[in-house]
Amino acid sequence: MNQTKDIVIDANVMRLYDKPKDTSIKRLFLWLRKSGTLACNRLLIAEYNRSSNPLIMTLINELQRDGRYNLFANNTIYSFSMDTHFNYTCNRQDISNARLVFLSNRKRLVSFDKNLRKDINSFPKVSGTKPCACRVPNSCCLN
Repeated sequence: MNQTKDIVIDANVMRLYDKPKDTSIKRLFLWLRKSGTLACNRLLIAEYNRSSNPLIMTLINELQRDGRYNLFANNTIYSFSMDTHFNYTCNRQDISNARLVFLSNRKRLVSFDKNLRKDINSFPKVSGTKPCACRVPNSCCLN
């Protein structure tokens, strides 16, 4: 499994999978299809499903077949405890997405959610890596 190039993509970005207009989002999906690894959990999969875009599940199946899909179990997400005293500004449902980022190998997130990005970017290092979240995928996310 290729964990060195993993990334978490929030549902508000993933819903654009079949119709990205922004060139940086197009580049993100091209990178993911060619060489990236998607870090995910069941709650994020449920959010993807609510977007009613069947191509997202096709992408996930391809990534899974190629060994570039890391599914984190819910108990792993819920047992993350480094954030016990962290004051989240994102909504309660996004806390599991934040924890997913903290547990992923590279700790990278692409999201349009300002509060979630703020929480990720203000969180201290986890396992020696500073978490990073961006609205527009940049070189820190795609390398």
